[in-house]
Amino acid sequence: MYKILTRLHTQSPGVFRYHMISDDSGRLIEYQAETLEEVELEVIKILEKVGCYDLRIVEEQPYYIDLEYSEDPDFDGENEGLAALRMLNFVGWGDLRISDNKPFTIELIFGTRPEEEPAHYTLTITAPEDCVVEPSEFTDIVAGCSRNAKITFPEDWCSFHMIIDGEEAKEGNPSWIEYEPLTNTEGVLTFQGINSDHTIEIVIDRKNEERA
Repeated sequence: MYKILTRLHTQSPGVFRYHMISDDSGRLIEYQAETLEEVELEVIKILEKVGCYDLRIVEEQPYYIDLEYSEDPDFDGENEGLAALRMLNFVGWGDLRISDNKPFTIELIFGTRPEEEPAHYTLTITAPEDCVVEPSEFTDIVAGCSRNAKITFPEDWCSFHMIIDGEEAKEGNPSWIEYEPLTNTEGVLTFQGINSDHTIEIVIDRKNEERA
């Protein structure tokens, strides 16, 4: 998109403003055009009133700012970096400080900021041969989403625990995993807010005949 700047004759040299026109409602708006041919026609009109050195034609390109903060491995500046990027919409980078003057650099990138692809994860569930887990694997789980799996045991009221990512959870499930029994032999495992890959192994502790 092209715009036109016209010089303001003030005591400060080199001061320009965007050329304004009236819209259909009579309101003043910034002039802009999609092609240089359109701009040329408008410039010729303006040249009836001002000199050519009082005109500038600019191509307004979208841009965004990226911020690189300290490479110090002991400095976790991700949250501060995101906050700083938001603040840079309203203040200059010279007005920012991050964690007691940790160094950072500013990069101006022309174009529109690419949308971040959400992370995707996989969750795999294994169980003894006489247990059925449906489904036993989830793929392409978007970060933060939840999944349910139905588990069917070979005996009534089997007692079990899980090995989660290689660590036994004999003292109870972590907060992101819930188990809801449906019948004596069936139940539903709910995995909430998945934010990494996981492997789950079902381990039978006790079958019905072992309860006595």
